[in-house]
Amino acid sequence: MSLRNRIFLSASAVFLVGFVVLITVISVMMRQSAEKAGREQVADVTLAIATEVSKTVAEAQLAARSAADALEGLVQAGVTDRNAYGSVMKQIVAQNRQFVGGGAILEPDVGGLDADNRGAGFNDANGRFIPYFYHKDGSVAFDPLIFGGTSGSEEWYDKPRQLRRDTVTEPYLYPVNGVDVLMATASSPILDASGKAVGGTTIDVSLADLQQQITATDPYETGYLGLVSEKGIWVSHPDASLLGKTAEAGLVNRLRGAAAGLTLSATEGQMEAIRPVELINTDQKWYVVMTVDESELLAVADRTRNIALMVALVVVAIGTGLMWLLGSTIARPILQLTLRMRNLAAGDVQSAVEHTGRKDEIGQMANALGVFVENAIERAKLQGESEQAQLARVERQKSIDAMIVSFEAEVRQALSQVSANTERMEHTAGALNAIAQTTSGKVSSVAASSETTQISVQTVASASEELSASIAEISRQVDQTKGVVSIATRAAATSNERVASLDSAAQKIGEVVSLIQAIAEQTNLLALNATIEAARAGEAGRGFAVVAAEVKELANQTAKATEEISNQIGGIQTSTREAVTSIQEIARTMTEVNQFTATIAEAISQQGEATREITVNVQKAATCTTDMTDNVGNVMQSAQETSQSASDVLTVSQDVSRQAHRLQDTIAGFLARVRAA
Repeated sequence: MSLRNRIFLSASAVFLVGFVVLITVISVMMRQSAEKAGREQVADVTLAIATEVSKTVAEAQLAARSAADALEGLVQAGVTDRNAYGSVMKQIVAQNRQFVGGGAILEPDVGGLDADNRGAGFNDANGRFIPYFYHKDGSVAFDPLIFGGTSGSEEWYDKPRQLRRDTVTEPYLYPVNGVDVLMATASSPILDASGKAVGGTTIDVSLADLQQQITATDPYETGYLGLVSEKGIWVSHPDASLLGKTAEAGLVNRLRGAAAGLTLSATEGQMEAIRPVELINTDQKWYVVMTVDESELLAVADRTRNIALMVALVVVAIGTGLMWLLGSTIARPILQLTLRMRNLAAGDVQSAVEHTGRKDEIGQMANALGVFVENAIERAKLQGESEQAQLARVERQKSIDAMIVSFEAEVRQALSQVSANTERMEHTAGALNAIAQTTSGKVSSVAASSETTQISVQTVASASEELSASIAEISRQVDQTKGVVSIATRAAATSNERVASLDSAAQKIGEVVSLIQAIAEQTNLLALNATIEAARAGEAGRGFAVVAAEVKELANQTAKATEEISNQIGGIQTSTREAVTSIQEIARTMTEVNQFTATIAEAISQQGEATREITVNVQKAATCTTDMTDNVGNVMQSAQETSQSASDVLTVSQDVSRQAHRLQDTIAGFLARVRAA
């Protein structure tokens, strides 16, 4: 697998796993938060409805209680004017137009004799005080109460009189202006001075407005929000056909098992909340019932999760592209440098080395490769100069050969003249023949030794020249090796320092990330607590809720900052991998140093060969020189013997001397030309 693909796959895997973990954690946290917020909203809604129900019924109870207290005062004061009793009740109804109406009942012969009040004032045909006041055409009218039989008086009159405390009837349908209206009646007993119940007051309150308010308060599209009486009669329900009817047996049983506070239960994906409503001054309870699908409670969390997933997919796609680009950015220069190294190994020293201007490890590698290219160019240059020197020696040898040919012709011409003169010396030379032969043999031996010495000396000179060139090559290779080792050492030190600093930085950043995450979690918790407290405070907590929202936003920003720091950690890990790559390149550089060392060893071996050859030839030259010394001594002895014959050849030698001078001039010119060549 290529370096680019390894970088891409590794970074993408880390990137993807991080995002999956982050999205999973966020989804779980948001689902839990949404579920908690949903439960809190259900609690708030049911509490608001319970408060409104208690308020609506309490108004009727207080009105009935006020009327009962006023009539109790009249009864205990012995007032017999029943118009006074009726005026009190009429005034209370007139002052409370939200009520359907109100009635007052006195036991027979209370507040005066019934016989004295038959068919008069607020009394019925039998004289009993039993008026019912109601609103009509902007004023308050009254009719006698329907009492006894099927009137249901046992609930709104008999029960509070027997218990001697306030009561509220179960909801019931009652025709008002030809329309059935669901109502409830608040009743209060009238007690005499002895504490005996001698009558009662009633206030009828319509539950239609309460029904509309409950329906409008329901914030959810699924389920329902309703109100049920103590005996399970629907006071409010989105389905109007159920009003005034008894709820299903299962719900009635759950109502009886409800605690004093809010009861939450979940069945088949639906949450049910039951909150009891205490009716003041009674032991009666009504119940606020609310149901909602759990999916709707968690809809916000699900939508947020889906949005987060889409954003994550987009970010992952972008991040994957960036990882591919990053891998290409890192791998492309390395691949180019690798290709340049291969071309250099193949002998290409003309192509330029790229990325030498970079300040990172790749730039250092490029600069090191540039040094290798320069060394290769220098080596090629020295090799060219050596070849030129060899060509110059060949040309010089050719010139010498041509001069030797010319010299040979001139010498032959001079020697032909010498040959003519030597005929005159023939007779004289005869006497010297024997001595000359002996001398000639020794001179031949000397000449052979001299020729051998000359050849050995030339060999020594050639070997010395090769030794000098080899030493120069060794010196240059050693210098290059020192430079490469120095570069490799600096690169290794730099890489070690960088890896150490990256490790330290990663640890410090990890500590900072942990601290920021702890702060973000604490801030979220504080924001959630602040939101709860603001909701409980109601209108007075709105400003605090705004502050809580700002704190939550700050927590979100802190989470984003944590994500940015995670990206920076990813960058530090990338730099660490680059440092590892740099160390690997240094290792390859040291391999090349070993190659240079091998070249130096080979050159040293060649030096040994040349040195041994020089030693052998010098020994041969020394041996020949010894032979020449011995033979020269013998030649000197023979020369003494021939000195007597020298005078005879004096005349001839003079002529030969002239020819010899001419030959000397020719030789001198030849040597001068040879030196010039």
